[in-house]
Amino acid sequence: NPITARGYADGVESPDSPLLNIDLDRISPFVVAADPTGTVEPAVDHVDLTFSEGLQTGPGADALDPADVQITGPGGSVTLAGVTDRGDNTYRISFGEQLSEGAYSLLLAAAVYDPAGNNLDGNADGAGGDDYRLAFNIALPATMVAEVESNDTPAEATAVTLPQAPAPTGFLARRRGRAIH
Repeated sequence: NPITARGYADGVESPDSPLLNIDLDRISPFVVAADPTGTVEPAVDHVDLTFSEGLQTGPGADALDPADVQITGPGGSVTLAGVTDRGDNTYRISFGEQLSEGAYSLLLAAAVYDPAGNNLDGNADGAGGDDYRLAFNIALPATMVAEVESNDTPAEATAVTLPQAPAPTGFLARRRGRAIH
């Protein structure tokens, strides 16, 4: 409902004064798109969130502060690298490359708000004040094996079956600068 106002002089409305209409924003921002979603291949190093409207910006009122974001994966908490405004109400939440297979989740705190002060509507039910949650999974393609800390020694390495014998002299791989035959 807009508020309409006109100038007054000595308690009498001045018909020549300009009409001022103010529309109050009472709609909380919500996420309209997220990427990634579902099951994706590695390496994932960011999540993009697009909101229904712009978020608060300016000194002392960061639109989306890293403190408002938590990401967890199979190894526990994921350290954030930062948040970037990509324009068109889209923000990129960056972190180190994630290669480990498994479930990941992002939690965005309801502390995020729009320029009118409406808090995030995390579940898009029309009422602000709740967190947004996103879940996605990382799965390696069948032809790929990741070398991570849990399998980085010959004794723990995942066996790779080659569909054809390497020719003419065998298979050579490098690990941290050393040749492995």
